[in-house]
Amino acid sequence: MGTVGSSVRPSPEDILVDVDTNFNTKAATVAMDSVYARTTYGLIGEYKDAIFGTIKSDYLCELYCPDTMSFLGGNRKDLISIDSVQFNIGFASFWGDSISPMGMSVYEVNNPLERNYYTNVDPSKYCSMDKPLGQGIFSIQNIPTLSSGIRILSTPVKKEVGDFFLDKWKNNPEYFNNSDSLRKIFPGLYITTTMGSGTLVNVEYSMLDIFYKYQGKNSAGTADSIRSGLFRLAVTSEVIQLNHVENKSNDLIGPSNGKSYIKSPAGLCTELTIPLSEILERAGTDRVLNSAKFKLAGISEDEEKSGFSRPAYLLMIHKDSIESYFENKLKPNGKTSLVITNSSLSSSSTSFNTYDMGNIASLINHYADLYKEQGVAVADIPDLKYR
Repeated sequence: MGTVGSSVRPSPEDILVDVDTNFNTKAATVAMDSVYARTTYGLIGEYKDAIFGTIKSDYLCELYCPDTMSFLGGNRKDLISIDSVQFNIGFASFWGDSISPMGMSVYEVNNPLERNYYTNVDPSKYCSMDKPLGQGIFSIQNIPTLSSGIRILSTPVKKEVGDFFLDKWKNNPEYFNNSDSLRKIFPGLYITTTMGSGTLVNVEYSMLDIFYKYQGKNSAGTADSIRSGLFRLAVTSEVIQLNHVENKSNDLIGPSNGKSYIKSPAGLCTELTIPLSEILERAGTDRVLNSAKFKLAGISEDEEKSGFSRPAYLLMIHKDSIESYFENKLKPNGKTSLVITNSSLSSSSTSFNTYDMGNIASLINHYADLYKEQGVAVADIPDLKYR
């Protein structure tokens, strides 16, 4: 402890500076099996990891129907015929083995999807698993990469699905006015894998494609000819997608013992415990914290055993704010939530594979002021817990 500016300030206005580095911050690995995840992106597949065990992911989805959705064919609706139907998934990245075979299945949703968007959703609540609409087997190495860098994973779907949509469009076109109308006759689809455990695909987009033939003018517009058409219903941000993520190993859960683990977005996370009461007792209630540095070191040796890559960024949220944070679309504010960056992203960093939380003084001062306003005694202030 020392004084600053004592030669120019009267004694009562001295600014005292204290330094303390002996605060016991704890870490533990906790389960996060229920995460709010409203997104058009998803994961599909099953993957066994040497460190994190098995993760299986699939999703339920509605189909977006634009206002102008229709089959081509003009007044000759009787000449339109369905060729084939596919459920297509576009992806650019994946985890696991490119040669491992995977079995994909598509099921019809029978009950309307709910807007809960949590990863522990139970698919059996919405559909029956005894009658798949389509099934297929794939391996990544057999899927060509387009010029855009995207690969298309196609699962054949029963032709009857296309016939159903065509019949409804012919006889009840009002069901295709918008997505609200469409879900009355077709609530959605459930996409899952039923075989294989070596690949996990990062879904960029997905859609139901119905290929058909119709009679129309040729390219010169001089005569009728048989032409091909595509009736596409995509999964977009305007409709519901429920991502279901299941983690089958919890062996890592518990106190850190020097290590804690993160398997996100749904699975495992590190819970940090910051001893706020102890910090304020030592600093005193009338002190302002100017600097509090905190870093987390990555365990490179364990990471090399895992098939998952090291995250470039981590979002840490106060435990009590996690549910509201995603539902209310909040942003990091440096107090109840903050983003930390892995130092390995910076070539100039001298501390490789470290997550630097920076100066968290504003975080500690925020909660110190909050509990002071509430009249909570320093000894009764709870620890801060971030995940």
